[in-house]
Amino acid sequence: MAQAKPKLGRKYLVAGITGVLSILAVTLFSVSTLGATPLTPLTGSGANVVWPYGSGGQSSSNGAFTCGTTVRMTMASGFGNSGVSFDQNWSTSTATNNAFTGGISPNSAVAIHGNAGGVLVTLNFGIEVTNPVLLINYIDPGASMLFASGSTLNLVDWHSDKSGADPVITANSIALEALTDNENEGWAVQLVGTYGPTSGSLTFNYISTNDSTAGFSVALASGTECLPPAPAPTPEPVPARFTG
Repeated sequence: MAQAKPKLGRKYLVAGITGVLSILAVTLFSVSTLGATPLTPLTGSGANVVWPYGSGGQSSSNGAFTCGTTVRMTMASGFGNSGVSFDQNWSTSTATNNAFTGGISPNSAVAIHGNAGGVLVTLNFGIEVTNPVLLINYIDPGASMLFASGSTLNLVDWHSDKSGADPVITANSIALEALTDNENEGWAVQLVGTYGPTSGSLTFNYISTNDSTAGFSVALASGTECLPPAPAPTPEPVPARFTG
């Protein structure tokens, strides 16, 4: 993966005619180019999945939160270094460093496969989770995520080194033009909803112009990634002893 490059992407509202056209696009076509309008970070810290080491070309990885809650990630196909985990600090990557006000920990990411036709990625959570945040970096030009129809997306952070590149959001997708393959190009997007053994898996297609891999992980608001502790058992009453 390439070295990080200086931050050139914009994080301010696109003005003038471009801004007017963006508003018209949202109104008429449900498409938004956000021009990196200052986004609102999620309050608190993010708990990140830890992904185990895997050899390249794999199509799955069994991650877990530090408390033990499992997250199984499967891909329709493997390629290159897909399935390989690495020590990614999401709190310093300019693609995701503003996703949570308190940062994201621990450091970890896994490589996922994308191509022009889209590679289906499935996440199965060990417990019911709410509003997960998908983190991605090392994206290639033409990268996008396509979610199920009816999905509600909340883009919380992004960055591209390509001058003038803005995220393009539709009702169920996000796309961003990148300049190079580095840790500072990508986004953090929250999926509003509940996923788990009862609610079902989270799926999306990862699309890239050519066969490639990107860094990926999932974060939850800290404190929501674990099952609540079981209540202490109520002691059985001790019957009175007959002494007559």
